[in-house]
Amino acid sequence: MSILTKEVYRELYKKLDGVFPVPYDCGTLCGKACCGVSDYDRPVRDDEMGLYLYPGEEELQKEAPDWLYWSEETVEETDITETEEFAALFPPSFLGRSLSFVKCRAPLHCHREHRPLQCRLFPTQAHLLHAGKRRERLILILNDMDLPYHCPLIEEEVKLNEEWLRTVYEVWETLLEDPLVHDMVALDSLEREEEVGKPTAIWPRPTFRQA
Repeated sequence: MSILTKEVYRELYKKLDGVFPVPYDCGTLCGKACCGVSDYDRPVRDDEMGLYLYPGEEELQKEAPDWLYWSEETVEETDITETEEFAALFPPSFLGRSLSFVKCRAPLHCHREHRPLQCRLFPTQAHLLHAGKRRERLILILNDMDLPYHCPLIEEEVKLNEEWLRTVYEVWETLLEDPLVHDMVALDSLEREEEVGKPTAIWPRPTFRQA
């Protein structure tokens, strides 16, 4: 069981309700690509667009479950194993755990008040410098995942609202209190640095060269 309760997630949602990454509807730039709207050109079908909920987040989402398609997936040995071709999908602490995978039933009619955190935190990602060490430090970076669509905010490196970035950072500080979330971010961070080196922080604004 996650240490992040339904009420903790409710507060995190509330914190993000009043701040936005840009002062306009960024979906007008891309046809709401990350929402899975059907008329946007991308190499996947609408019914393949979805995301995992964070540990414990499903308890809050169950209060309004009807706007999402739900599936439960159990993390298996192959999911935590790194191979020559593929990185591990999850850290060892996830083995045997059930994860909730959700998809929007009607992307054009988003229930914005119920959006999962992954929607609310996009287009940023958390990265841990010196992951697992005493010098560990959280930074926010632009999402560098291999996405099945093009995001103008990422590709054009649009300057994001500082109040929103500050709030997202605070949300991540809370999420990382859960060992499972920390393990996942640490795994991603170590794999990223092994593949491409240390990423560029967009928050906190770098004032010196990252060590």
